[in-house]
Amino acid sequence: MIDLSLRKVEMDSILKIGTTSFLSTLADIYGLIYLIEFYSLAMVREITNRKVVHELA
Repeated sequence: MIDLSLRKVEMDSILKIGTTSFLSTLADIYGLIYLIEFYSLAMVREITNRKVVHELA
């Protein structure tokens, strides 16, 4: 009986660790997407600013 309860605790901790790492991986992916989006918007803004400056000059 003790052996079974220990195994259940082990499985629960493995599931918790798995869920936690899965969620942190999701957070990392969303962070990367946010960074890529931010930098691409910054690049677009920079390109449009250069075009506007070029047209004004």
